[in-house]
Amino acid sequence: MGQYLQLGIVHRLSVSKEKMNSMGLSVEKVKDELNKEVDMALYDLDENDDLVNFMLKDSIVMEQLGNFLQYQYSLYDQNEDSHFESAIQAISEMSYLQQIVGLAEEKRFPCFQNNRIVHDIQVSNWKSLRVEISLFVLFVESKTYMECYSSFLKYLTNVVRESSKHWSLSGVFGCFID
Repeated sequence: MGQYLQLGIVHRLSVSKEKMNSMGLSVEKVKDELNKEVDMALYDLDENDDLVNFMLKDSIVMEQLGNFLQYQYSLYDQNEDSHFESAIQAISEMSYLQQIVGLAEEKRFPCFQNNRIVHDIQVSNWKSLRVEISLFVLFVESKTYMECYSSFLKYLTNVVRESSKHWSLSGVFGCFID
């Protein structure tokens, strides 16, 4: 199975309690380490017998997701079959985070899907802890597609230009493979 470049929003992080306990890790220590990867102030804690879950706050998603996607999609090279507007429209009709997760899990839109990724975080010099990340995937590029990097490189160029627009030099920033 191939690997894919995936860009998106981390909406859930899950850690095994058994693994945490075997490593002598508290929830606070795990949260501190995860905070090096994502802004943990945006997550709520939810525990069950087996897992510690950090869930993106519903209010953040409901208030910001549509506008965030509109902006991110505007930076990407678009064509008539990009589905960006259709995905934003479908999301805008949702009232709860779980509905949005369900929409992403349907994988109806290439530009808005859910995926689970296994990621290791370093918790000490010699120990790492496995974290399952649930991601709203906004952009996915396969190895086959990556042979034609043009739209992804254009996205990176637009991100740098937009985030650095207070410097006039950002207008001449380019991203190339040679």
